[in-house]
Amino acid sequence: MATTLDDLLHRADHAANTHDIDLLRTLVNEARAIQPSLANVDAVRVDAECARWEGIRSAIMGDLPAALASFEQALSHFMAIEHESGISRAMGNIALIHSDMGDYSTALTWYHRALERSEQQGDEATMAIVLGNIGVTHSRSGAQNEALTWYHRSLEIHQRRGDAASAARLMGNIGVIYGRIADFTAALQWLFEALATHESMGNRRNSAIVMGSIGHVYTVMGDYATSIDWYMKALVIEEEMGNTHGIAVTTGNIGSVYGDVGDAREALVWLRRAHEMHVTSGNKHSAAHARGNIAEALIELGELDAADRELRDVITISDELGQRSLNVRARNTLARLLLRRSSIDEARMLIDGISHLVWEEPLPSIAAHQNRSTLASIDGDVTLAERELVRALEIARQHGIRREEALIHKALRDLCRRQSRLAESIEHADAFEAINDELLGEQQRRRVDLLVVEHTMANERQRAERQRALLYNLLPESIAHRILNGETDVADDFDDAGVLFIDVANFTRTAHGKRTSEVLTMLNDLFTRFDTIAEEHGITKVKTIGDAWLGVSNAPTTLPQHHHALALAACSMLASSRSVGVDVRLGLHSGPISAGVIGTSRRTWDVWGDTVNVASRMESTSDVGRIHVSDAFAHALANDLRTQPTSTSLRIVSRGEVQVKGKGTMTTHWLEHIKEAG
Repeated sequence: MATTLDDLLHRADHAANTHDIDLLRTLVNEARAIQPSLANVDAVRVDAECARWEGIRSAIMGDLPAALASFEQALSHFMAIEHESGISRAMGNIALIHSDMGDYSTALTWYHRALERSEQQGDEATMAIVLGNIGVTHSRSGAQNEALTWYHRSLEIHQRRGDAASAARLMGNIGVIYGRIADFTAALQWLFEALATHESMGNRRNSAIVMGSIGHVYTVMGDYATSIDWYMKALVIEEEMGNTHGIAVTTGNIGSVYGDVGDAREALVWLRRAHEMHVTSGNKHSAAHARGNIAEALIELGELDAADRELRDVITISDELGQRSLNVRARNTLARLLLRRSSIDEARMLIDGISHLVWEEPLPSIAAHQNRSTLASIDGDVTLAERELVRALEIARQHGIRREEALIHKALRDLCRRQSRLAESIEHADAFEAINDELLGEQQRRRVDLLVVEHTMANERQRAERQRALLYNLLPESIAHRILNGETDVADDFDDAGVLFIDVANFTRTAHGKRTSEVLTMLNDLFTRFDTIAEEHGITKVKTIGDAWLGVSNAPTTLPQHHHALALAACSMLASSRSVGVDVRLGLHSGPISAGVIGTSRRTWDVWGDTVNVASRMESTSDVGRIHVSDAFAHALANDLRTQPTSTSLRIVSRGEVQVKGKGTMTTHWLEHIKEAG
């Protein structure tokens, strides 16, 4: 039953990553079904895991209060059975919900509790995850440099553990941070490196996420055409994978880019499409965010009544879902809209309401102070208006948001002009122009740097792709994937494998007198046929050694009834060699083998052990044009044939006893294909 529960846990991780709320509900039902048959501790663990899955499901749907309650319940169950990894995971889940609610201080408290427990347990995998999540929380709160510190600590552990996939995700996060602090060269260097790693491992989902992050960096840089191009690349992958959540997020991002270039009508098309997807998938949180973006587009189009309705709905929904950050953003936007429509009294009530909310993100804070300044100016309280703008300026400076600094200086310039405070007006005007010139100069300088980075990264990606293709060509797919995932020492033991040796008979005599190119053409043609047959039957080619071909079954990946598959492949190879007029000998044996990757610059996956040696002896003592098999292989094949639902075309014919070098006398057999048996 433990295996079944572990399987459910694995499927739950996949469901959480793909936002599959239906699968999460199914897993809860399946876990409840096996719960009565479990021991008490495992039964309590099912309660804990089911509570976690319900929490994840609620979080995906945007119901944060319900998610928090479920995660707290899960934590209680895990603590009751002292399940340390479960406790740390539940604490991390609770922290994430507080972070999503905009309560970053509480989130960090929970994350540090989880970090302390994982450190006490020496659980580096959990430590790395928590460290990364602490970085995410600092980033959300606007503390980008602090976020970088935590990200690098997490990255160091992932790299030390050889977890290339997790390390690549951290690289992507680091790239995003550099984008937020306007170091676009560093941002793209990190993001391109993350993308190259994900692509080399064949992780298309994470590749699409990084492509979206690259698109966002180009959006911030003002290179909207390149931004759209990257978002479209991400969208193609998401659509091919059928990832509804990813499709919706990327679609919304494309809409936001159109909004940034001033095409509000096109932005509205994409944003509404994204909203519909989020609604269909049941993601209330993302759907509400999409409606907030739709309201911004409607304001740009002058459709203020429609924008007003959207924003009021977003405020209500975000309040119900506990989405504090979204709630503040929607209130700020609605307040700005009301001031624009001269609905002063209602705007005042809304702005006063925002003052009582607690949030820690810089941009909503800046927007709130700007709205209060506008309201104070309408009231004729110039002193308060200036004080609010100065406070907004302090926040922008504190978080290094230079573009906002420039805009606030411009607003202060205008305010001072209206009061005939010429010296201060000039001071703010100079600051506004200086920051604008700085941003323009940085943009031009970074654009040159980025051209170099893009060229370098393009070459690196091409080189990495060539290396990846070469690795998959040289090694079995599963082995290549492990190496690309960061595994350095690939060594395995397989208790039950089949080994096939094939050798060209009288090769020296056949090759004598022929040009090297003619011999090469013959071997290439023959071994290509063998490779194709092996692939059709699920057999792993190990290598060719001169005029010999070596393959195995049930290694490195499991192959049901592998003796039958290997026997069929051997018969097909024999028939294929006859069709091109080449005489071969074949030998088969089965048993335990060892295998591993040898070398560094020119890696090969090789197999060894007594089973391999005996298979080689079966080939060398075979007759030309026949398949010589050991007694062990014959019995294993017979067991496979008994489970076949239909009659087989294979048969075993006893050869008797044979003297085998290094083994003495062995009972062996001939494997025959009935159609060829005669």
